[in-house]
Amino acid sequence: MSDIDKQPSTNRPTPPENGMGERIREKRKELGLTVEQLAALTAFYDFGTEAEEEKGLSVSSLYLYEKSERLPRAKEMRLLCDALNVSPNWLLLGEEWDSKQGADSELADALRKLVKDASNPIQMLLDKGASRTMMHQLKVAEVISKGK
Repeated sequence: MSDIDKQPSTNRPTPPENGMGERIREKRKELGLTVEQLAALTAFYDFGTEAEEEKGLSVSSLYLYEKSERLPRAKEMRLLCDALNVSPNWLLLGEEWDSKQGADSELADALRKLVKDASNPIQMLLDKGASRTMMHQLKVAEVISKGK
């Protein structure tokens, strides 16, 4: 056995995926979402599931992910990334991907005011070529307003 193999496990670097639960919780709170609202948001992004009651992630799964008791699989990671508006790289490793997010946030706030009375604001924004971040922020606002 080499000296490296004899070292206690506390001397080894922590794998970045061990922090995924903390990143999920922090980003959820940053967006102002409860776990229940995040579950509803993941259902919005679940295009591959036909049955409405099976869409998205369950509240219990989200709690397990946030406590780092379970890691999400590929589909669950995609739903989390879409709902939290982060890249898979950030969710897994903690490195963000969108350096323009602050500017997009200001634009999204202005767009929210413009589309407040529109009958289908999501479609209106899609037609106007809105960015993924702007669309996400509008959907988060919609989910939060329904949860009140």
